[in-house]
Amino acid sequence: MRKILLGLVAGGGIGAGVALLTAGGGDSDDDAARRRLMMTAGGAAVVGGLAGLMAERRAGRRRAPTARELLAGGEILGAARVLAPVAMEAVQHAAAAARPKVEQAAGTARTGMQVAAREARPRIEQAVEAARPVVQHAVESARPAVHSAVESALPAVRHAVETARPRIDKAMDGAKPRVEAVIESARSRTDKIAA
Repeated sequence: MRKILLGLVAGGGIGAGVALLTAGGGDSDDDAARRRLMMTAGGAAVVGGLAGLMAERRAGRRRAPTARELLAGGEILGAARVLAPVAMEAVQHAAAAARPKVEQAAGTARTGMQVAAREARPRIEQAVEAARPVVQHAVESARPAVHSAVESALPAVRHAVETARPRIDKAMDGAKPRVEAVIESARSRTDKIAA
């Protein structure tokens, strides 16, 4: 709206100035000269207003709405699209600023872990040596129980094998003709290929 009003005022002023200069400096009292002055100023004001209107419309098309305007209009996704590049740039800037500090902290942590591992190694070896007799005693104590469990399970395993044997023999007898047919088919194919 400002550009339209500015165009009207500027056009009217320019038109009046042009009319005064062409009329010979504006000294004439004649009604026809005044009318020409008013018509020229009015026409120039209209042309200036139209130019302002065109500039206003053109500026409205060029300027994208701001995030604040979009949020005020309830356009949350539109505002997010406007703000996404700004947020991405801020995140990248923060990551770039934090990178040296993170690398320094990682280096410090790595050094600390290496020192801790070196210091802990003798203690861990000592704990393993202290636990070795206890583990060996546990293995020796468990050996008779494991042997006994295997011995008691052996008859059940033998019974399961004996029970399953007739089924296995029957399945093998049923599969034997199919296997022989596959072998015979493979032989005939290899003979054809070789010939």
